[in-house]
Amino acid sequence: MSDVFISYKREERGQAEEIAKAIASRGYDTWWDVELLPGDKFADEIEAVVRKAKVAIVLWSKASVKSGFVRAEASLALKRGILISARLDDASVPLPFGEHHILDLRNWNGSSEDSILKPLLDAIEKRIGKGQSPAEPADRVDIVLKQPEAEAVYWRSICEKTPQEIKEYEAYLGKYGDDGIIFDLDRLRIEQLQSESNKPWPKILKVVGNATAIAGLLAIVLQIADRFFPVDKQELTVGTVFQDCEGGRVAMAGASPAPDTFCGPKMVVVPPGSFLMGDLSGDGDSDEKPFHGVTIGAKFAAGKLEVTFAEWDACIAAGGCSSYYPDDEGWGRGRRPVINVFWDDIQSYVQWLSGKTGKNYRLLSESEWEYAARAGMGTKWSCGNKEGCLESVAWYAGNGGEKTHPVGEKGANGFGLYDMHGNVWEWVEDCKMKYGSTPADGSAATIPDACNRVYRGSSWYGDSRVLRAANRHENAPDFRNFNLGFRLARTL
Repeated sequence: MSDVFISYKREERGQAEEIAKAIASRGYDTWWDVELLPGDKFADEIEAVVRKAKVAIVLWSKASVKSGFVRAEASLALKRGILISARLDDASVPLPFGEHHILDLRNWNGSSEDSILKPLLDAIEKRIGKGQSPAEPADRVDIVLKQPEAEAVYWRSICEKTPQEIKEYEAYLGKYGDDGIIFDLDRLRIEQLQSESNKPWPKILKVVGNATAIAGLLAIVLQIADRFFPVDKQELTVGTVFQDCEGGRVAMAGASPAPDTFCGPKMVVVPPGSFLMGDLSGDGDSDEKPFHGVTIGAKFAAGKLEVTFAEWDACIAAGGCSSYYPDDEGWGRGRRPVINVFWDDIQSYVQWLSGKTGKNYRLLSESEWEYAARAGMGTKWSCGNKEGCLESVAWYAGNGGEKTHPVGEKGANGFGLYDMHGNVWEWVEDCKMKYGSTPADGSAATIPDACNRVYRGSSWYGDSRVLRAANRHENAPDFRNFNLGFRLARTL
């Protein structure tokens, strides 16, 4: 686990590096956005690091305030209570982050030794105590290699490159030499790219040296694959992001499944706990009363995102989902949440996915849904009681533009779940029943006879009141609508 996470935009890489050096000099382990890696393609890996960090520093600048990744990281850090904001220039820091104290680094000279960084270092020490005495200042390669995920994330990133970019890796090797495992991975990737470019094997072997070296490098890759794409033997801990795949395997956040391997939607492990369910503010609807205690006795997995058209269409392509092709209303498919699905339609998707992965998928119960939506908060929305906070977490009538949006574009709640408020309504397992007759153990309220089913969370069409975590709606299980979709759950 890293002590300190640094969020920044690529334009400020040099400044982030100097700040990382200054923090390391105080004896703290630092992760600064997988800084050796190209592109902003690592949302899952970064989110996992932020969830484990003790402090998250966000460097606000005219570039970073426009970055969805930086805002998402800041949102998660704020919800966890570990955020320290620092201003690099005169950028206007967006709400709600601008409402908190921001350290002023506008006059910083860019050096890790500048005394202007002392308030930042003192703020870290105040939050987490003194760091360990460092042996020597860490350079940027050392910082990355301290992180257990770094090698696998880097391997994944370079495997996404094209043969035209061999020179980039050669430049890296020339700059950093044979410093650690990344050196070996770079060499191996160069060889693969040369092979893809139809270069002869003798030339490749010359780069590697001999068959023993090849075997050693392959062993490294297999070890990484086993760590990040393991058979489902280990316990999934709270906060883990994972995907169930064919063959009983689990792809952890940051893993790259083998080509042509099917993996299901991304899931997040939600902790057990107790909460008050229903109208806590006193101004809710009658069916939200009385509020009452519910205990979720065991951890469970909830969909990190709403199920998308791409995921539904994969089911159709495989001959499942009764070949039902939902209308996208002309808004597009892909990463937009699937809509126009019956509660009964969803059961066919759940059955297909369970068969593909060997795991028992289902819908969330109504109490699981509200517990996951609140994410430990007793407020109207997971972001607070002020309507303005919805801008950072939800697509709704105030900003939705009268259509769905690709999942995960707004900030996550405290459990790492996206779009729990807005975008689309989400069917849950329960029959609609009055509070007082519903289970207090987190299980679904069902009856033997036909019943109306519940859906939660509201949509791009709803106003802020309807987006409240306590709000409930219902309809017949054969009801379809342009703002109604679903999210998955799995018992662990």
